[in-house]
Amino acid sequence: ESQGFTDKDDIGILKSNTTLSSEQKANIELIYFGLAIQKNNFGDAQDYLVKATTFLPTSYVIKENEALLMLKKGQFMDAYNIYDNIFKQEKNGRFLFGMVLSLYNLPSADRLKYGRDLLSNLENYTSVYYDYKKELLLAQIALAIEYNETVIYKVAKLQFFNTPCRLTDAFSKPG
Repeated sequence: ESQGFTDKDDIGILKSNTTLSSEQKANIELIYFGLAIQKNNFGDAQDYLVKATTFLPTSYVIKENEALLMLKKGQFMDAYNIYDNIFKQEKNGRFLFGMVLSLYNLPSADRLKYGRDLLSNLENYTSVYYDYKKELLLAQIALAIEYNETVIYKVAKLQFFNTPCRLTDAFSKPG
């Protein structure tokens, strides 16, 4: 296109290439998944995820996209479980954040059941890792208030205010 972007037809041409690796084929299906989910076409989105999974069955990216689809469909417990399973296998802040989004859409009884474990995961993660730090600390503060965890609340609040928003501003380019 004149703007330098590819469209669905370009992806179709690329897909017809017989020398693509399994990972490339899976990524193409994820592109189609993204297009379908943007149009709220959940049936097609699910089909593309199934196809992507056949090419790359152990991919965390595909599993994460499945959790996103569950969120969009309002299946919050399924989304929570998928994010939880991924997080147990690979510690990453965005998976915890997905758990937070899922948890806050669950019924009260389920929130009570899973919230304390999530609060513990948040506390452990934010004390060691930095990705999604502000978002996870904010979620930790909210859960600490909800569960009357005063110490966790105070520590998370202090960390939240002491964590810079834009680290790039703290560094200057030499020369």
